[in-house]
Amino acid sequence: MKNIIIIAIVCLTASYSFSQEKVKPEPSKTEKSGLIVFKSLEYDFGVLDYDAEAIAVFKFKNISKKPVILTNVRASCGCTGTEWPREEIAKKKKGEITVTYNSKIVGKFNKTVYVYIDGIENPIQLVVKGEVLNEEGESLKFNKNVPAGEIKLKDIETKKIEKVKINSGSEDINKTKNK
Repeated sequence: MKNIIIIAIVCLTASYSFSQEKVKPEPSKTEKSGLIVFKSLEYDFGVLDYDAEAIAVFKFKNISKKPVILTNVRASCGCTGTEWPREEIAKKKKGEITVTYNSKIVGKFNKTVYVYIDGIENPIQLVVKGEVLNEEGESLKFNKNVPAGEIKLKDIETKKIEKVKINSGSEDINKTKNK
């Protein structure tokens, strides 16, 4: 019995000491390619007049020890345009991405811009949002106090369809007849 307890203690001590082995962490993709930090990830235009200038500037800084390359900056729809630096951003240098929204599209908007960085799988997401008034300067908010139109049965033209069996010699033919 004494030998079993000693063997169990030795096994537990050995497994504990091997589990405490220091493992060097692998460098992340961010460390290899660089990292940028934005001053803000969202720009709220607030309320815009129809066809007003709608330009947002997102400033960022390369805080890594290596240069960073933006491989693509893509908007979620065609109503949003982007301008971004195609050249390498050196360490500790700043850059900016300009996002332009088409303010001829009336109503509320919330658009995403995806920033792709060389060596990083997932893009950084920037957001522009706001509301564009119509040409008369009015908001297109839904008025909950106005009831939706009602469709009345008498306004709908109806037709009754009836199956009729016609005997033409040796065959029965099914036809539909409008009433």
